[in-house]
Amino acid sequence: MFVQNRKFVIFQYSIGHGRLVFRSGPSPSFSTRIDVVFVDVRAIDCRTDFESLTIKSVCPSSVASTNKKHLQLSESEPGLKLFAICDGNWKGHIVAADYFVFEDQGKFFDDFEYSPKGKQNDQP
Repeated sequence: MFVQNRKFVIFQYSIGHGRLVFRSGPSPSFSTRIDVVFVDVRAIDCRTDFESLTIKSVCPSSVASTNKKHLQLSESEPGLKLFAICDGNWKGHIVAADYFVFEDQGKFFDDFEYSPKGKQNDQP
């Protein structure tokens, strides 16, 4: 599970590798930048900005969703997982192979080279 009480935004989506990046930049309250990088993204149902961010891997059968296609997709394609993504009372989902967390001293718009050596998420 990933939980951060700081602002995040969708920073980038790359169609070629299905990479979705949520970024939280440095601020007066936080000296670091955090990137949450989802890989092999197949479906997205989320906000574009978050006051806080919680991500957890969930079983499709335990989710009451208005978009059953996301649930079916995560169950029908091997290697994909369903992630619940929350900001307070708002809840959405991402279907992806996995996600990784990177934290550094970079500025908000600085480039960053992502590698699989980042901190891997929780396992269900």
